[in-house]
Amino acid sequence: MLEARRSKVSAQYVSKSLHKNVGTPIDKTYLINYIKNRNKQRGNKMAQQKLITAEVKKFLAKHPSGSQDGLKGEAKVACRLFCPFSHAFTWYILEGYEDSDNIVYGYVVNNANPDFSEYGDIDLDELKGLKQFGCPAVERDVSIPVGMKLSDALEQSSDPKPDWWD
Repeated sequence: MLEARRSKVSAQYVSKSLHKNVGTPIDKTYLINYIKNRNKQRGNKMAQQKLITAEVKKFLAKHPSGSQDGLKGEAKVACRLFCPFSHAFTWYILEGYEDSDNIVYGYVVNNANPDFSEYGDIDLDELKGLKQFGCPAVERDVSIPVGMKLSDALEQSSDPKPDWWD
């Protein structure tokens, strides 16, 4: 109860102080910069979700490169990564490489043009480095369990499946 009261008071304070500074309505860009500057002053960093958990690493160790070739929708998914702000791309991680923790193999869905969705290598460091509005631009979908079939994961996430699977 006390936590709920604190967050409500804190939200009211931020809202009132922003209204004093910029008037009504609150400018979205100003709000984002305000939060970033406040966090910088306090020494806080924006928390980033772990894209690859220990469970996912264990799955990737059991599924090295080439182990799921030709399985199409029957391939098992280690995890699903997506852009919460734009939904332009979705990455389904399928296999790991024995010599690299940062490069994985998976299926990339291009939601803007599904005809250009493809299998390929994915650089996890590059995905971790993407920012949008000062926030991490890529998150792991916690609703997709490790080991789910790719076709089921695509259906659950409403991502299009390739025409050539049929």
